Amino acid sequence: MVNNAALIIRKLADEYTEKDWNDTVDTNLKGTFFCCQLAAHHMKARGGGKIINLSSVLSQMCQPGRSVYSVTKAGIMHMTKALALEW
Repeated sequence: MVNNAALIIRKLADEYTEKDWNDTVDTNLKGTFFCCQLAAHHMKARGGGKIINLSSVLSQMCQPGRSVYSVTKAGIMHMTKALALEW
């Protein structure tokens, strides 16, 4: 399974609304997690498989107008490591 969905809203951090935050986090981080969880259930039943989570160079660096996107991509990087350890 490949997780590649992403939402980026280009606004400075002080311009972000709660809806912008929720939409970005729900799409990029929450969506990735629950797709991984669903894939893991199928993989366990089948005896194996692979999950590929795509992140971004912005998980390691920052650019103006991309703060929340960067946070979600850094979260994906760490989540991938945590899930790999668990599963």
